[in-house]
Amino acid sequence: MDNNKLRALKEALKREEEGKAYYQAALMNTTNKLGKSMFEFLIRAEESHIQKINQIYESLEKSGKWTNIILTQEEEKSGKTVCAEALNSLKENIKGEVNDIQALKLALKMEDESIKFYQCQAEASEDLLEKKFYLLLVNEETDHWLSILESIEYLEDPQGYFHQKEMIRSMFM
Repeated sequence: MDNNKLRALKEALKREEEGKAYYQAALMNTTNKLGKSMFEFLIRAEESHIQKINQIYESLEKSGKWTNIILTQEEEKSGKTVCAEALNSLKENIKGEVNDIQALKLALKMEDESIKFYQCQAEASEDLLEKKFYLLLVNEETDHWLSILESIEYLEDPQGYFHQKEMIRSMFM
């Protein structure tokens, strides 16, 4: 059994649990529908990561071997889908409350730190299953990061957000 791998998984688990706790607290304090949708999505994503990390940890502890556990992002909506659905359901362009925006900015920072941590773990790994797992986490955390950023952009300036989207769309038509 490789203690460094177990330590890395413990650190990953700690990050995911802290993220989930933060997102739960933020959900309770968020007043904006988009913010609520984003935090609900992030809570579910962190729960999925916690479950997978625990499975790998238990397997590694018992057998000393990394297990091939695949993250099932297909089963969950992506952060972009959640963000788009929430934006489409809004009846009017409502600027976000400062507290909601601040909560999302902290979430953005947390996701960024997780991305960096998982990238380092993937780079340090010589085991292909381990590397694949950490790279999948990097992918999912990057999806979260982009979705949070898009939510922040909307909440800070709804009209500017839609104007920018229209400009981009018209460039490709």
